[in-house]
Amino acid sequence: MTHVLDDLELYGLGALPAEAADRVARHLTRCASCRAAAAEIADVVGQLPDAIPLREPPPGLKARILEAARADAVPRRFALRLPWSLPRLGVLAMAAALVALVAVDVDQALTVRSLQAERAEYESVLADVAHGGRSWYMAGVDAWAGSGGDLVQPSNGEPAFVVFHGLPDIPSGQTYAVWLISPTGQWMRAASFRPDGNEVQTLRLAIRVNDYARCVVTMESAPEGGDRAGPVVMASTP
Repeated sequence: MTHVLDDLELYGLGALPAEAADRVARHLTRCASCRAAAAEIADVVGQLPDAIPLREPPPGLKARILEAARADAVPRRFALRLPWSLPRLGVLAMAAALVALVAVDVDQALTVRSLQAERAEYESVLADVAHGGRSWYMAGVDAWAGSGGDLVQPSNGEPAFVVFHGLPDIPSGQTYAVWLISPTGQWMRAASFRPDGNEVQTLRLAIRVNDYARCVVTMESAPEGGDRAGPVVMASTP
């Protein structure tokens, strides 16, 4: 009797073509040794979902999935083809790895899409608020590359504010300082703050900024004061 041990992993995963699956099924009805091996593999397959650590879904995941589904107007089909010549139990390991990789890729893709959408949304809000007023964009430099801030002076006379994004944390005892630079090159400290850990952070200023030409953020040791001592971490263009 020819045994079917080499086909049992794919059979247990439901990855055999219909004709081959029927052949294995018929063999199992009359071969006790292959039937016992198939039962062991079925037990392993049943435990595959438990091999992936459970994680709490990130906040807003359901909403982001629905948004992503609405954005993809053309349905896509993905086919998973497993190699036929893998060693025994190698297919099961690959299946577990694929489950983990798919979960990570989907989560990362949704996170990137969400951050891009949030960035576009608040830039649109800032453009509306600043209509008729003034605004600067400060880009992060060196280790702060990728972070930035929009400083806005609304046209309705309300206090100016800054919307920062991607601010990295800073050591204890350090603080971010927002500076306004006059057309003659004089620096004035407008606010001090520490990052709150959120991707987007808003900071209101107590003064109007219309008379200034540039804005800069530095990292300082002193929580207040009129002299800049720390490095520039982001700045608007001249």
